[in-house]
Amino acid sequence: MINYKYMSFYILCILSILFISNVAALQILNNTVTVNKTANVNKDIVIQLKNNESIPFYNLTFRDSSVITMQKIDVLQPGEIKNITATITTNSNFDSIVKILGFYQTQIGQSSQTYNINVSAFQSTPCDLSIIKGDTVVWKSNLQSDIVMSDANTNLPIDGSTMTSGQTFTKTFSSATVFQYYFKISGVRFPQTCIITVLNDGGFVNNPLYDAALNLKVIMSFTHTTINALAPVSNYTLEFFRAQSGSVTIINTGNATAKGISLSGDWFSTFDKNNFDLQPGESIPVTYSMIPQIFKTEDTNKTYNKNLTISGNFETKNIQYTVFVPFSIVSNSVNSSGGQSILDYLRDICLANPTNEFCNLQPRIIVRNGTDANTSSTITVTQAQWDAFNLAYIESNERNSVESNIRKEELSAIRTDISNVTTTISSTDARIAALEAQSKESYVTTKNITIIVLLVLICILSAGVWYYFYKSKLNTKFEQY
Repeated sequence: MINYKYMSFYILCILSILFISNVAALQILNNTVTVNKTANVNKDIVIQLKNNESIPFYNLTFRDSSVITMQKIDVLQPGEIKNITATITTNSNFDSIVKILGFYQTQIGQSSQTYNINVSAFQSTPCDLSIIKGDTVVWKSNLQSDIVMSDANTNLPIDGSTMTSGQTFTKTFSSATVFQYYFKISGVRFPQTCIITVLNDGGFVNNPLYDAALNLKVIMSFTHTTINALAPVSNYTLEFFRAQSGSVTIINTGNATAKGISLSGDWFSTFDKNNFDLQPGESIPVTYSMIPQIFKTEDTNKTYNKNLTISGNFETKNIQYTVFVPFSIVSNSVNSSGGQSILDYLRDICLANPTNEFCNLQPRIIVRNGTDANTSSTITVTQAQWDAFNLAYIESNERNSVESNIRKEELSAIRTDISNVTTTISSTDARIAALEAQSKESYVTTKNITIIVLLVLICILSAGVWYYFYKSKLNTKFEQY
C-alpha cells in the first residue's frame, strides 16, 4: 500500500537534489585564467573539468571555438575529474567567459509547464531560462510605456508582442530551439539580450545551465614596430562648443604590423577610424572632430594645449594642438521655458546612475548656446552612449509616471477625506441649526407660560385683595347694626 505522506517527502528530497545539482553540473576547478599571448603563436593552458552530476556527459567541448579549443571528450563519468589541455588561438585581447558544453541522455517527457517572466526596470526576470518543448512562457510588462519584443537574431519585432503596463504576451515553444530576444521601449533597446533554451523531451540533450564556465583573460603582445604621425594643422581658433574637423596621417615606418592603433584626446571626438591595424610601409589619414568644451564665460578668451594620443604596439605618440577660444558669454541653459538645462539634466542622471555606461564613457554631448537669437546645437555620441542616455531618460519618465500616479491616488484620497469632512461639517451645522431652532421654540414657549402664570398669579392676588376689602366692609356694616 502506498504511503502518500512519505512519498511527498521523497519527491521533495529528489527535487532538492536536482536543484542543487543544477547549480554546477559541469565545473572547471581552476576557473579563472589570465595569460600573456604573442600574436600568431598559440598558447596552451591546462584546466581541470569535473562532473558533479550523477549522470555521464558526452561529447564535451568549448561552445565558442573562435577563442579557445580543446580535444573533444567522448564521456565524463559522474564524479570524474579530467585534466584538459586547451589551446588559445585568438590574436586579439580577450576578457570574458567561455563555456564547455556537454550532452546527457534523458527521457524527460513533455511537462506543458508555464513560466512567468516579469519585465520591469528595463530588464526581464528571469532573463535566461531552460525549458522543455511544449512549455509556455508568459511575459508581463510592469512599465508605463509600451514595449515590444524583438528577435535578437533578425532584430525584427515579434508579432503580438507589444505590451503596455499590466499586459502579457504568451508564447508556446513546440520544438527544441534557442530563442534569443530583447525588448525595446520608445525605440530604444534594453541592455539585456535574454536566452530561452528549449530542450528536447528525450534523447541527447544539452542544457546551457549545466555548462562549465571559464573566466579567461588574454593579454596580447605584438611585435614592436614604429610609426610616424603628421598633422597638417595643429593651431585653431574656435568658439566654445563649435566643432572643427581636421586630420592626422599615420605612417607605419617599422617592419611589423602596427596592431590596434588607438586615438584619443581631450576635446577630440568622432574619429572616422580607430582601433585598426596598419601594415609596414602603409599610411592612412584619420579625420577627427575637435570641440572646445567650455562651460563658463571666464574660461573663454584663453589658449589651451590639447594632446592627441596615438597608442599601440609602438612608442606612444602625442601631437600637441593649440586652441584659442575667443571671448563669449556662455549660457548652458538651452531650455527657453525656464526649466532644467540639458547639462543639469545629464549631471542629475549621472549622479543618480554613476555606473551607467553613458556616464562612465564620458559622453561627448555638445550643446552650444550663443548670445544671439539663433541657437545652434551639435550632438556627437556613440550609439551605445545614445541608447544609454535614452534608457536613462525613459527610466526617469517611468519613475515620474509612477510617482505621478501615486500622487494622484494620494490626492484622490485627500479629496475624498475632505469631502467626507465637508459632509460631516454640513451635517453638524444642520444639527446645530435644528438645536438652535428647537432652543428658540423652547424659549418662546417658556416665556409664554411664564407670562400666563404671572397673569394668573396677579388675578388671584387681585381677587384676594378685593375679597379682603369686601369682607372688611361687610364686617363694619354688621357692627353698626
